[in-house]
Amino acid sequence: MSRRTKLLLGVLGVIILAVAVWFLVLQPIRSDIASTDQEIESMRARLQTAQAKLAQAEVKRQEAKYNQARLLELAKMVPESEEIPSLIVELEDVARQSGVNLSSITPGEPAELSGIPARYVPVDLQVSGSYFDLGDFVYRLERMVGRPGRLLAVKTINLEVKSGEGEVSPGQSPKLQATITVYAFAAGETASTSGSAAAGATGTSQETTTTSLK
Repeated sequence: MSRRTKLLLGVLGVIILAVAVWFLVLQPIRSDIASTDQEIESMRARLQTAQAKLAQAEVKRQEAKYNQARLLELAKMVPESEEIPSLIVELEDVARQSGVNLSSITPGEPAELSGIPARYVPVDLQVSGSYFDLGDFVYRLERMVGRPGRLLAVKTINLEVKSGEGEVSPGQSPKLQATITVYAFAAGETASTSGSAAAGATGTSQETTTTSLK
């Protein structure tokens, strides 16, 4: 066998070995790498989908938290029942902030509102103080719902000079006695007002009235 033939056989053997390595070793590795790349892309897509769902869930959680807080505020503004004891506490707090003397709180009988599932309770208030303090009291009553507090509407105001005040110095506001009727709103059907609880809390007897809302 000549040297040239041996060289050709050696080259042919190297080629055969290279082909064998390619098909038996490198090609399976490339296939595994391609399969792994596909799995990585699939996992990445699943991760992105999971992150998007997580972000949506967080948004919904925040919305639910906000809605729950809002529902609690609405429940304070327009409760399911008349909630006279808590209303009395709020009225006394507003009177204290305004600097007026709230001497009497007399709730009346609940009345239905026409066309909507709601009702109102007329509440008569006996208040005394200066003109400006009474004005501040009425202002706070109508905006009590923004605290948030009970939704009220001031229906009537009757003012008169408080008896026994005598002469008032120039520049001073006389002490006034005010009878104020407010409507406290509630949701749902009419329920009877607990007159004894309200009277006990204010120290006055309850006078029930039925008035149409105009």
